[in-house]
Amino acid sequence: MGTFMSNAEKYEAFRNFMFNDLGVTKENLREWIREAVAQQVTHLTHQGSGSFDPKDLARKTVLQAVMDRYGDREAMRQLVSKEVAQMLADQFQVSIKITPKETNQ
Repeated sequence: MGTFMSNAEKYEAFRNFMFNDLGVTKENLREWIREAVAQQVTHLTHQGSGSFDPKDLARKTVLQAVMDRYGDREAMRQLVSKEVAQMLADQFQVSIKITPKETNQ
């Protein structure tokens, strides 16, 4: 039977292999990440004749993350409504007086 490694052990073995056997440093990794991000930004900004909109990308990314976490728009609307109502209730004293409407007869 094989020996199973925990995720922490796998990470440590991989890190040791990269640093010790391949000679990859943390600075190498940082530089490669910087280069990859720069290439992606350049690609996105030139995609579609320069129509890249960072605000639109951020909005879509946040919306997708919210949808992934909370489900559909109705569930999100209910969650936000509940939280806003609770925030208002915590900050204000709300009184409701119910009286019949006057009718012109």
